[in-house]
Amino acid sequence: MSWLDYRLHDFLLFAPDTYWRLFEQANLAVWPLPLAFPLLFAICLVAYWRFRQTVSYLAVGALGMAWAWCGGFFVDRWYVQINWLASYAVPAFYLQALLIVGFGISWVRRQELTFSARRRVAGLILVFGASLLYPLAAFTRGQGIMGGEFVGTATDPTAVATLGFGLMARGPLTVICLPIPLAVCVTGFLTSWAMGSWQAAIPLAVIATILISLWPPSEPSTGACSAGR
Repeated sequence: MSWLDYRLHDFLLFAPDTYWRLFEQANLAVWPLPLAFPLLFAICLVAYWRFRQTVSYLAVGALGMAWAWCGGFFVDRWYVQINWLASYAVPAFYLQALLIVGFGISWVRRQELTFSARRRVAGLILVFGASLLYPLAAFTRGQGIMGGEFVGTATDPTAVATLGFGLMARGPLTVICLPIPLAVCVTGFLTSWAMGSWQAAIPLAVIATILISLWPPSEPSTGACSAGR
C-alpha cells in the first residue's frame, strides 16, 4: 500500500463517538463552569459601548484565561487521552494566552483597543457563533447541551471567538489574534472532515469570513471620480 492509498480518516487516532463523548465528560467534570466564558463574552459585547475601557480589559483577560484553561484543562487533561499528538499543542495555548494578556493590556492602556466599524459585524458573528452554535451543535449528534463545545473549554469555539475579537480590534492585536487560532481552525476542519461531520463547514466559513473581512477595500478609480465631477 502506497501513501496515495491513504485517506484522511485513516490517520484518525480515535473513533468519532469517542471524540464527541470527550466533551461531555470534560463538561461534566467541572459543570457549570463551561458556561462561564460564553456568558462573560456576551456581557463584554453588550456592555462595551457604555464601559469601553473597563470592558476592553475584561475581554483581554477573559480571552487569556480561556486559552490557558482550554490548553491546561481540556487539551492536556482530556484530549491527550485519545490523541497523544495533542500534548505538543499545549504550549501554543499558553503562548496565545500570554500574547493576548501581555500585549492586549498594553494596547488598552494606550486606548488602541477599539472596535473597527468595518469589521464589527463579522467579529460579532464569530463571537456569538462560537458561543451559541458550537454548544447547540451537540443536539445534531443526539447529545444534550452537556455534550456541547463551549468557548474556553473546547478548542474550536475558543479559537473562533478569539478571531472574532481580533477582527473587532485595531492595530497589532489583530495580528496577535490570528496565527494560532487559525491553526486551530484548520486542525478542527481536518478532524471534522476526517470524521465525516458536517461541522467541518464551520471552520471553513470562519476562515472565509476572516479573509473577506481583512481584504482591503477597493479604491474608486480616478476615471470614475472624474466622471462624477
